[in-house]
Amino acid sequence: MALEQKELDHESGAGIDSSLIRTGSSCQNPGCDAVYQGPESDATPCTYHPGAPRFHEGMKSWSCCGIQTLDFGAFLAQPGCRVGRHDWGKQLPASCRHDWHQTDSLVVVTVYGQIPLPAFNWVKASQTELHVHIVFDGNRVFQAQMKLWGLPWVLSILCCT
Repeated sequence: MALEQKELDHESGAGIDSSLIRTGSSCQNPGCDAVYQGPESDATPCTYHPGAPRFHEGMKSWSCCGIQTLDFGAFLAQPGCRVGRHDWGKQLPASCRHDWHQTDSLVVVTVYGQIPLPAFNWVKASQTELHVHIVFDGNRVFQAQMKLWGLPWVLSILCCT
C-alpha cells in the first residue's frame, strides 16, 4: 500500500459521543469487522474500503483498490485499503416540530420530541443567530438555526424535558 494510504484518514468516522455507543456495535465502514468493546476500541485503527463495491459480469471488486475476485466470500474477506477511524454509528436527523419567538429581551424556543438526552444537548447564541442541537434516544439529532432580530442579551438558558 502507498504511504499516503497508511496515514490516518481524519474524515472517516461519525464523531459520535462514545457514551451513546452500545457495546457490541459493529464498525459501519465497509471492509472493517471491528466490534465496539469500550472507549479503548477507538484507539485501534480501522482498515476499510472508502470506495463503492463493483459487480460486473460475475467479478466482484471495490472501486478504491480494484482487486477482482469471482468468489463472494473472498470479496467480503478482502482487507481494506485505507486506514482511518472507526465509524460506530451514524447520527440520524430527527424531524421535530418546533416553534420560536423573540421579544426585545427574550428568545423562546420550543422543540417537541420524545426521549431527549439532556446531557448531550446544547444551545449556542450570538447577537444575530441561535443554534439548537438536541440529541434523542436512538442516535437521532435535531438541529436548527434561527436568525435573531436585534441584539438580545443572553443571561441564562432554561431547558425542560
